[in-house]
Amino acid sequence: MIIEYLTDESAHRVLVTMDAAELDGYGVSFGDMSLNDTPTRALLRDLVSMVTRMGLRGEGEQVQVDCAPTGEGGCTLLISAVNVREYVFVSSDDIISAYKAGVLPEGRPRRSGSGWTLRGKAPVHPWQRRILSEYCTPESQ
Repeated sequence: MIIEYLTDESAHRVLVTMDAAELDGYGVSFGDMSLNDTPTRALLRDLVSMVTRMGLRGEGEQVQVDCAPTGEGGCTLLISAVNVREYVFVSSDDIISAYKAGVLPEGRPRRSGSGWTLRGKAPVHPWQRRILSEYCTPESQ
């Protein structure tokens, strides 16, 4: 197993490369990986636990895992601790404007007492955060 730490403004990430024998130890192969599969969930739980103990950290509580096959029957997993925030929009028009500006965080807006609340990944670039602040209430920033 090869572990490489990567960082950027939005998340702390770990790149994990596993060979076919290591995957076999969990009873999985890249082609069989599914969140509905108990061995895959056990593998992911162990990997996230291990890299968290080794220093993976993020301001949010969302962990994202992306997986790609390697040529030797193994796979490479990118484990990211993603900064998740809550955004409050006064009106649905503000949500539409943020979407058109390309700065709306991924997620599904829900009606709340002060307007619309959307929980999602924080924008990476300062210009995105600046534009988003035009549509969100000050307390959500």
